[in-house]
Amino acid sequence: MSSDIILGVADVVISANVTKTTSTDFILDAPSRRRQGKTPKYRRALVHDANDGLTLNFNQDYPGGITLLGVAGIEPLPIPHAEQNVIGNLQKNPNLVIRGGIQFEWEEPQNVLVGVAHAPQKRTVSLQDMLANLLDRVAKLEKR
Repeated sequence: MSSDIILGVADVVISANVTKTTSTDFILDAPSRRRQGKTPKYRRALVHDANDGLTLNFNQDYPGGITLLGVAGIEPLPIPHAEQNVIGNLQKNPNLVIRGGIQFEWEEPQNVLVGVAHAPQKRTVSLQDMLANLLDRVAKLEKR
């Protein structure tokens, strides 16, 4: 496939199998979508960081954070072979580190009462609260 850059009135289209840049930062900035108030100097969407990693929203340049939709999976880095901890036939799994609280949300099934359907209710639960509750219950069971 040949490559082409098409300059439109409101867009630029790059047609290629691979788009390569040797820069460290990809800045994505739409002034009309900025929040009012203090705005960061840069809007670094993607950064090839000093650890040879890819960082999204470097230095938290986007005050609204990032949103991932339709995520099919998240996989942590594999453990380097020299650091792998093998016990019997079981290999230690790599850790996925999440800093901050975790909440999950789901829709509870519809309640059907004698022909009357109620809309599903969304429920949000804090993982930390659930773990604290379970640890408390385990401690009470151990006391027994």
